[in-house]
Amino acid sequence: MKNPAQDKWNNKYRDRKLGHKHQQPSDWLKSHENLLKRTTPGRALDIACGDGRNSFYLASLGFTVDAIDISDVAIKWLSQQVNDQGLSIKPIQGDLEEVSLREESYHVIVNFIYLQRGLFPSMIKWLKPGGYLFFETMNIDHIEQLKNSMNRDYVLEKNELILAFKELELIDHKELTVNTINSEQRSVSRLLARKPSYS
Repeated sequence: MKNPAQDKWNNKYRDRKLGHKHQQPSDWLKSHENLLKRTTPGRALDIACGDGRNSFYLASLGFTVDAIDISDVAIKWLSQQVNDQGLSIKPIQGDLEEVSLREESYHVIVNFIYLQRGLFPSMIKWLKPGGYLFFETMNIDHIEQLKNSMNRDYVLEKNELILAFKELELIDHKELTVNTINSEQRSVSRLLARKPSYS
């Protein structure tokens, strides 16, 4: 049976013509490179990885990355890059509403431009004690201030990430408007938080 979400993202990636001009990692991730380097070698999870831009970056720092996306088009392309370049990335095609991963498996989890609130508790469980969560996606200003047409269910409310991940130690949080690689504006919320180590 066809999955409408999978069809939607497959069509987007076909139209985008996956390639290196889309391979710049998130500025939010890059701005914490020193922290990431102190965490390697380790395991990372890239949620809704798309073209793998953040997976490539994490692998370049020494992480072994599980890269998950619902789009078989994106995962097929990413798998070819991994094979050609010998990268420490494991592409996984799967529906994030159904994915099951081992608890306390990852030193770093990244979630960029994707919002599935039902995954929040799982993200906390998947992190190893002392592990880091990097999160960035659109917030309500993307609709109200920038006047973008978007379903409100897929944008964050103000301070929502802080409340959603209050079990984690907050390191950094920002709500701001940024420019994308296509010179478009996007209002986002950003979070960096750490899972407490056991005492």
